[in-house]
Amino acid sequence: MKYIGLIIIALVAATGLVAGTGPGHAANVYTVNSTYGGPIPPATTPPATDFDTSDNVCETESGNGVCTLRAAIEQANSPASAGLDTIAFIIPTTDPGYDSITQTFHIQPSSALPVIGDPVIIDGRTQPEFTALERPVIELSGLTSGSLVDGLHITAGNSTVRGLIINKFGITDGSDGIELQGGGNNLIEGNFIGVDVNGIVTDPNNLVSGDEFGNNGSGIFINGSADNVIGGTWPTPGISCFGTTNPCNLISGNHQDTPLTAHGIEISGAGATGNGVKGNFIGVDFGGPESGYLCLEGTAAPGPVKDDDNDDAINDGCPQVGATAESGTQCGANASDNDGDGVINDGCPAVFGTREGIGNKGDGVNITGAANNTVGGGAAGDGNVITANNASGVRIFGGPEAGTACQNASDNDADGAVNDGCPVVGGTAESGSQCANNTNDDSADDTVVNDGCPPVAVASGNRLEGNLIGPGSDGQSIPGGRAIFGVIVDGAPGNFIGTVGGARNVVSGNADGVQIQGAGATGNFVQNNYVGTNI
Repeated sequence: MKYIGLIIIALVAATGLVAGTGPGHAANVYTVNSTYGGPIPPATTPPATDFDTSDNVCETESGNGVCTLRAAIEQANSPASAGLDTIAFIIPTTDPGYDSITQTFHIQPSSALPVIGDPVIIDGRTQPEFTALERPVIELSGLTSGSLVDGLHITAGNSTVRGLIINKFGITDGSDGIELQGGGNNLIEGNFIGVDVNGIVTDPNNLVSGDEFGNNGSGIFINGSADNVIGGTWPTPGISCFGTTNPCNLISGNHQDTPLTAHGIEISGAGATGNGVKGNFIGVDFGGPESGYLCLEGTAAPGPVKDDDNDDAINDGCPQVGATAESGTQCGANASDNDGDGVINDGCPAVFGTREGIGNKGDGVNITGAANNTVGGGAAGDGNVITANNASGVRIFGGPEAGTACQNASDNDADGAVNDGCPVVGGTAESGSQCANNTNDDSADDTVVNDGCPPVAVASGNRLEGNLIGPGSDGQSIPGGRAIFGVIVDGAPGNFIGTVGGARNVVSGNADGVQIQGAGATGNFVQNNYVGTNI
């Protein structure tokens, strides 16, 4: 556990020192001023690591003043850095990682970032450009980070991740945008996870393996971690994830090219209780009246042909050619200053609302073997927009063949496979394709029977309230493709789908609205929802 001495505490109190990058403060602010992600092999220099983690100064070499995200995390993890540290961002626009078109700063680590093992606040909203654009401008890209790599992996608990774009992590399954493991009480708010800076998914490199955006695992994986909050209450419900204080996360486009094993948000394990998921966009991108930050120059430039607001008129929200503001009949990705005022694209309509489905490959929200979590809520602005995901909007799953022992020839999760959650024959733990009740001590390493069998994992007491599952943020249009199930409860007892009034869910535009299946799926409540209709 981190600590500081009484003498230092007294000095801080006496001199009125505030948090900073120097040593001896109760908490430090480490300000990232470089996008440098580290040398790409075979190169080994220059380093992106911190020079001396014991000095409370974030710099990659002695006296050079260069603070990378990797170095800042290393400082925050150090026992010498006491208190709840903050990682802020003030990166100059002269940095090589700055994109002047999108006004975004690209951080591309050359390997996995350090696991965050001590509480910290990572705040992308401190980058000055954020205030004007009202959307994240710090992009964390995993394109060169490795095969099985999370964007951020947090074990400390009591941490905050705010205002980041996290995409392109991993080549193999299990590479999540953010993984919360163990320590709880984390806050994840105001991030774009799986999409690009404009809140959409594009494929400029035409990669054979699928879309270059999206993480190859889940957008957010809550792995046995309790009491975390993903998102928050919208200040303007149903309108946007944009804004300087909006807690909404946009979580879309993850796991584009592989089986249904990853999701927008995944909550798993007996320890994953008391988590709240509220006010997020899961499976969609942004729009509004035919919109976008960037308008193409003139009428001749190619651009998207879109009916983003579903009014059957193409591009009717873009400024007309010849207007005094930044103009064009199509909104797209080119930077134009048609009115010569020195400001790029200031005539383009603001981005808001949902326009197209860019669903996550698996479920929008997947709860497996985890109890007493809440998706949405009864207050205005608590609900999530969960639409266009490939498998289900929300899945509550009892877990693998579970119990203190696996019964002979049992299909506890009703998936058609017998004992597929039991240990494999020949394992060093209590093994066998079947674990009989309290009879096997296969490893002969103790006198405990069945200690290698899966524990009881019951997904009960979860609440799904106030969400739009299938419709877009207007509660009426159906952007993108349809999920197989709006809501599915699979082998899990005692869950609540809707309650009263504002806590009802709107479940529409999916192949099946609500499905409850499996022998263990008893005592579930489905009430006061709109199923198969709009608001």
